[in-house]
Amino acid sequence: MFGNLQQTVIELDGLSWICSGNQVQPLTESMTISDHRLWITDFQSSVSRTMTIEADIRYVELMVSRKLQETGEFDEPATVITHWKKRSTKNSVDIFFTAVPARIYARYMEIIRDDQNHIVLIPLYEVLFNALKSLKYSGPVAVIFAHGRFADLLVASKKKVHYARRIVAYDTSREQINSLWESVFGEIQSLGESLRIHPESIQVISWIDSHMPLSSRFGENQPWEPFQTCQVVTEDGPRDVSLISVLPRYALGLSAMPLREKLLYWARLVFPKVTAAACVAILVLAAGSVLFQMKSAGMQRKIDDLIREIEQRQVSLSRPVNAGDYKSAVTFLDQVRSAKQLPSVKRLVNDLSDALPTECRLLSLKADYKTAKVEVEIYGRIHSAFENAFRNYQQILEWLEKSGYKILERRFDTLVRQSEFMIRFNKKAA
Repeated sequence: MFGNLQQTVIELDGLSWICSGNQVQPLTESMTISDHRLWITDFQSSVSRTMTIEADIRYVELMVSRKLQETGEFDEPATVITHWKKRSTKNSVDIFFTAVPARIYARYMEIIRDDQNHIVLIPLYEVLFNALKSLKYSGPVAVIFAHGRFADLLVASKKKVHYARRIVAYDTSREQINSLWESVFGEIQSLGESLRIHPESIQVISWIDSHMPLSSRFGENQPWEPFQTCQVVTEDGPRDVSLISVLPRYALGLSAMPLREKLLYWARLVFPKVTAAACVAILVLAAGSVLFQMKSAGMQRKIDDLIREIEQRQVSLSRPVNAGDYKSAVTFLDQVRSAKQLPSVKRLVNDLSDALPTECRLLSLKADYKTAKVEVEIYGRIHSAFENAFRNYQQILEWLEKSGYKILERRFDTLVRQSEFMIRFNKKAA
């Protein structure tokens, strides 16, 4: 189904299953996977939703991360995985995303890098959105993925995402499951009343632990429809599920991995073929080299004759070349090369925006570009208690050093409710 990916690992609600062919079984810690695989996950402690952000479309993910921290939904930095985004007005952007705590996302990347097999990591909502776009509807469609005591709701068309939310029941008792589906259908009805968004179809994706609605209709008029199912064999016998049917055929374009990890995946994938092609090329070049050497003896004699004739006809130059004539030009070129390697003012501002925490306010920035280096002095204020302020100050220093800057001078002064700092640092051209 997935080309070179022989197996699929599905991670939901803290539980994992491994799918191979039509076999589905729980994945335990004692089991090892020796094949290439697709990894579908809902990312524990993540948040998936739509949001409208007033910012440049290039920086909208950064603003989402900051907003989640400011509202208290995240108490640590977040990695924002974008499923869809589009400029809604000149100054605002609509975005559909999954936000994951940065430390959890880094752990996933570490597992992928350390594994000897090919792994493609795809967020759950990317799978749902891809399934929705495969439907033959021009208007909005509601896709519901039911698993355990959870229901993931996505309302979107092929061109715009309107709403996304995970709805949770307390347990899997029949009473709670009925309440769960009432909440789901209530959310859909609320969208129609408040935003005039009326789905053309309601599609339900099932899994081996799904609890489907008892009624075949939503409200009084609109029925819900199950996605196309396929039969899988589990520990409890055969089951008809639709999640396997909607998994993407070409997975890498939907993955949540950074560009570096995608390039590493392709490098691992094509390395054996490149090696074989290189061996063939070496053999061809070796054979060509032998033929060339056999034919080059006569040509070498002709070349020697031509060289002697040129030497005989060569005349002296009218004046010798003075190396000093080019000294200023060479010096200028060295200065241009050094300046090109130094970070621009825009790059400095972007670097500092990434380094400074939300409580920190930068009051001044001075950048002095000299030959082969730039010296920077920043002065700022942290509106926080001493412990937190000093921790933020240390994080700024660590981030600057990791980014290749050398700290020349630093100062940290604290008051009752705020602290002030000054850092002078530089960066030399390579």
